[in-house]
Amino acid sequence: MEEDKTSEGDEPDTSKFVAALQNLTGKYGNECSLFSARVNGRWVGEGASGITYGLCYSTWYAHNDITKSIVASSSSSILKPNRQPEFAYDGYYCFKVDGYCFSSSFESAPNWNADLGTTQDISSIKILTRGDGMSISTFQNIMVKFGDSSVYSDNPPFGSYSGPSPPEGTTVIITSPMPVTGQYLQIASSNTIYLVICEVQIIG
Repeated sequence: MEEDKTSEGDEPDTSKFVAALQNLTGKYGNECSLFSARVNGRWVGEGASGITYGLCYSTWYAHNDITKSIVASSSSSILKPNRQPEFAYDGYYCFKVDGYCFSSSFESAPNWNADLGTTQDISSIKILTRGDGMSISTFQNIMVKFGDSSVYSDNPPFGSYSGPSPPEGTTVIITSPMPVTGQYLQIASSNTIYLVICEVQIIG
């Protein structure tokens, strides 16, 4: 039997393992995800039981994530039945759009809206864009509004993203210099596009 030549107190060399892991991971901003599908605590799981997991997932966690506060969502339009507004905050993100992302019809100034139920303080919005190789940009000239008016477009600006169009599968972070108080959130584009939002995180 070959003798273990590692002396007591020696630290194992993990550099090769780390390098291999870095080559395997998909990178999203300053986060690394081992698998392309990511989930957080809002996701109920696959299938009727809500506990069946057919794939491997990476977690997508953020401190002070208050997205679970959303009690209702709406949009200016819906492209088709498997692109509903609620898919933008179901806690699941992957490169497949149908059944997992919200998509508006092709229209002028499309928007997505969320009611947080009660007054909340938010400091930033994380928006995951589609990552399935679609060549047409679906996230351009974005304005986020947040406030106390149930007429979403009447609320004051929270922040904006003016472009250029982000690479596919990008996490766009829109931050306010100071936390903003409100209940009603709108994400809208001033362009004529399909607005696609694959996952939203609202950070308090």
